[in-house]
Amino acid sequence: MTDPAQSQAAAAAASYASATAAVARGNFKVAFRNSLMALALGPDVDEHRRLALSFLRTTAGYRVLPMMVSDALIGCCTDPTLDLQPLAMVVRETVAREPNFEIIVAGFKDPPQSIENGIDSGVIDWFLNHPLVRATLSRAINISHGLERALTGFRRHALLWHAERGAPSVLVTRYSRFAEAMALQANLAAFPWAEMRDETTALQKLQTDPAAALLVAMYRPVEDQHPDFARLYPQALAAFREQRLAIAAMKSSLPMLTPIDNPTSRIVARQYESYPYPPWDALALPDHAAWQPILKELGHRPEGYPNTAQAPLKFLVAGCGTGQTAVTLASLAPKAAVTAFDLSRASLAHAKLKAEQFVPGRIKFGVGDVLNVMFAGDWFDLIECGGVLHHMASPADGLAALTSVLRPGGRMKLGLYSKQARRPIKVARDRVNELGWRDGPVGMRGARGALLAFPKHPAYSVTDMIDFFSLDAFHDLVFNVVEHAFTPAAIKAALEANGLEFLGFDLPSAALADQNRPKGESALDLIAWHDYEKANPGIFTEMYQFWCRKPVA
Repeated sequence: MTDPAQSQAAAAAASYASATAAVARGNFKVAFRNSLMALALGPDVDEHRRLALSFLRTTAGYRVLPMMVSDALIGCCTDPTLDLQPLAMVVRETVAREPNFEIIVAGFKDPPQSIENGIDSGVIDWFLNHPLVRATLSRAINISHGLERALTGFRRHALLWHAERGAPSVLVTRYSRFAEAMALQANLAAFPWAEMRDETTALQKLQTDPAAALLVAMYRPVEDQHPDFARLYPQALAAFREQRLAIAAMKSSLPMLTPIDNPTSRIVARQYESYPYPPWDALALPDHAAWQPILKELGHRPEGYPNTAQAPLKFLVAGCGTGQTAVTLASLAPKAAVTAFDLSRASLAHAKLKAEQFVPGRIKFGVGDVLNVMFAGDWFDLIECGGVLHHMASPADGLAALTSVLRPGGRMKLGLYSKQARRPIKVARDRVNELGWRDGPVGMRGARGALLAFPKHPAYSVTDMIDFFSLDAFHDLVFNVVEHAFTPAAIKAALEANGLEFLGFDLPSAALADQNRPKGESALDLIAWHDYEKANPGIFTEMYQFWCRKPVA
């Protein structure tokens, strides 16, 4: 007799194999379906979890997930090594298809006692006790406008109720785990939700009330609160506060790897010191598949490399930000020597803390500028520089500097904004300037509200971008102090000016699924990609991500 557990494991493995094969064929609909089947049948298998989550990050439009899949995703929430950001899409779809959810949002127009009675009645227990909702709010950035409206309403009600009555709302007492998740979300997203004047006044009144500690954490950074408050925080919120304090303490100890003497670099450094970007909790899911082929290729050194069998490959992450790529690279290539630098100490401190969690002792971090990369005093076999050159006064100077320290035969991965894809963002930036909203938390919250208030305006399209939902990311999106954008033709000219060979794009799933995209020899023709993007203007929304090589002399 066949063992049922073995049969289920075999079916899960077969579904996983079918999903990966479908990815290779570019059939992402089949791959998505089979990845969920693999997860449902083999929920404890790491590969099944990662593949399913990588699809759930961007897939929308499904009506409901099967119970077995939902249960498996709940299991994923307990794994601290998994990036739970894909669950934000699941929660968004869940909320969008729940007919009672809009009743919750509409209810915040009622008198406070009616709102309190509604929460106390248990009618919305399905939402307040939903494990995926709580997990997403605790460890990922919400991307649902409906959920943001609900969170803003819950927060406001709980604060004003406590301030006016001197006692906490049932939302905080009976649903403390949901209240903690709200506080974690507010801190993760850097407080992007609207705050009215009466809320600010109430907050000032409760600032020193220990019974309001959790409420205050929904409005202000936990690391800024009095230590006596911290002792009252639930476990996860207290741990988050300790992490933020550790990051702050690390900033001053980071070494200088290169000088920062360019005026624009100093301006950009100040920006990311205030708004470190991007926030992350665990290793990125897609990067494993994207990097492995190049790492495997680099493992077989091309002709012309010195005979350094005992020396590790040297990787540089130039402009590493908060370090997700650097940490992912170090985890994928355990024998490589990884150096990572950035202009921002705040970003680097976050990177170093995460590196200690996932790859302790593996990465050399320091403060530095791409323009002075030669001061790092080394050659590198692989350089990654994503989302950096387009924030420099002269991207051409930055690329020339990086090329100068790339070993002949080495590879470089670059990420650059697309001029075509950034047009809606320029419209939003112009709209924000026209309305007079200025840089700073209050101005950014006002700008978000202004963009949401006009759904028929062309600028509204940015409100569906993930960066809209975090104040740090929103600053990067709309308030960035320096930005350039490119076309494939401009990339071709820049690479040729530095003697670099184009090796191809890391394509988004929409392009991979399009059989009309440039393929074969045309896939290496940037002019062909230039024409393709003209016909498909939204294809590179998340930057051009591409590889190039420095030829062996």
